[in-house]
Amino acid sequence: MKNQLYILCAILFLILSSCNQNKTKSIVVKEGIGFDSVQLMKTTMYDIIRIYGDDYKQIYHNGNIEDYYENLGISFYYWKYDKKQKIEFLSFDKNFHGKTSKGFEIRSMTLNDMIARYGNPVWRIEVDSNEITASYDKLGTDIDIKMKEKIPDSIQASFYINSVLIDRMILKYFLTVYGKDKVAGISITSPRRFPSEASYISKSDVDTVFPVNIT
Repeated sequence: MKNQLYILCAILFLILSSCNQNKTKSIVVKEGIGFDSVQLMKTTMYDIIRIYGDDYKQIYHNGNIEDYYENLGISFYYWKYDKKQKIEFLSFDKNFHGKTSKGFEIRSMTLNDMIARYGNPVWRIEVDSNEITASYDKLGTDIDIKMKEKIPDSIQASFYINSVLIDRMILKYFLTVYGKDKVAGISITSPRRFPSEASYISKSDVDTVFPVNIT
């Protein structure tokens, strides 16, 4: 009897997991805009609840509120003092089964795949953070990777130094150390809305000068 119950529970879990996957598998995220009928700064949290229901976890982040739909792998953020609760930015984790408009899939693709599709980003790291953020400001896209080691002192910050050689060195470092790693999350916001206080590691899109050769 216990074995039969276990089998039934396992089947039910697989069915529910498949349903959750199908909910987001067809979603194509447009960088800096949103997806489907969800548009940044237009769609409200009230709209989201009408579409996806109220099975979410609410998390407070200083001035922002995050409503996280774990089964979808999507978080919706809005300013806590905004009575209309307009969605300011979105984030997607490994429970999300869709892809971006450039064909990037968070569940299966690596940093190498990211670079091949988006080019060299502005690399950011915040104090006491265990993540490194690859920012594509003009696209309104942030992509996070888990930090595996302290950034070497030999990696010079190039935000205030116009040096293509330094930028190439930084890109080589990330491709070598993190190239085969899967990303931890993707955030979508309006272009050029990332927090300016985040520390910069590198500033330029060197692939516009030197084509990136992943192989």
